[in-house]
Amino acid sequence: VWTERELLDYATGGNPVVSLPAIEALGRRAEAGSTRAALLDILNRNTPWERFFVLRAIDRIAPADAPVLGEVLVRLDPSWTEPYSSRFLREFLEARRAGGESPALGAVLETVDSERVDLVLAILGAMSGDLATALRRQILDWRGQRIDREYLGGVGTVWDGDPLEMSDGPVIEHDALTAHAGTVEAALLRAPRRSVVLVGEHGVGKTAVVRSVGRLLAERGWVVFEAGHAEVVAGMPYIGQVEERLRELVDRLRGRPVLWYVPAFHSLALAGRHRYGPLGALDFFMPYVERGEIVILGEALPGPYEHLSQTMPRVTTAFDIVRVEPLDDGATTALVERWAQTVGVGE
Repeated sequence: VWTERELLDYATGGNPVVSLPAIEALGRRAEAGSTRAALLDILNRNTPWERFFVLRAIDRIAPADAPVLGEVLVRLDPSWTEPYSSRFLREFLEARRAGGESPALGAVLETVDSERVDLVLAILGAMSGDLATALRRQILDWRGQRIDREYLGGVGTVWDGDPLEMSDGPVIEHDALTAHAGTVEAALLRAPRRSVVLVGEHGVGKTAVVRSVGRLLAERGWVVFEAGHAEVVAGMPYIGQVEERLRELVDRLRGRPVLWYVPAFHSLALAGRHRYGPLGALDFFMPYVERGEIVILGEALPGPYEHLSQTMPRVTTAFDIVRVEPLDDGATTALVERWAQTVGVGE
């Protein structure tokens, strides 16, 4: 009697005359041990018939409630769109469903990158049958609700950790900061959601307000994505590339709990403009902002903002404008004293 290890060695060898009987024998073993993992590793064997026997063996040894559908799908290579392989895969998926497996893919999709998800969609798209259609719809729905940190991080910065601890120095909370943060948070969360531009001179605390709002939203499960005009168009020298980047951003931001923080907000109006078209990134995003589908929190100096509001008056109605004024002398003195206590100055 061959041991499981010996059968695995034969099954993973390069001779189909030997590997096929070995795979079939493994599928008939009552105790699979590590066999399932080993079979998953050889799913992409060259011949369709090898794939047929591997899939049948996996189905036999896996419990009915094991999440095998997802494990298989995320390991496939592009050749599974070919007719015979696609047919064998469809039969396997239908057999798993008939045997009692619930075709839930969300957990396994979280373990792979977006390119792998695209490949799974392509493989299912080449397959006939209602199950393939249902699985594709499930993946598209999952992608529609998922925050694609990988993509957003490739464009800008996805904040991690406590936003109040991310700045160059400690953010000292005070009454004016708390009031501004509360105003901004209320606007961002109302229905429909409103985007906000903080307008104020250098050093008045606009970024501190952003950090404070970031903390409040993080407690609600939101993600803060930071990207200015330079990041939005970086590496996009051609007109079509910029437009594609803008569409991709919309796809990954709209309807999701993501706050897009834009330093130097006024510059977003210029991003993506070229001599063949006067519209910039801000023009592109404006309809989504007005409907509350994308939520932006921007910073702007008074001069550049006033110029933007004159050249693009739509901004004044699409965004809530929160003006951040300097603290008076008494509040400034109290804040400096608190800062000194926090950082240990004078101790």
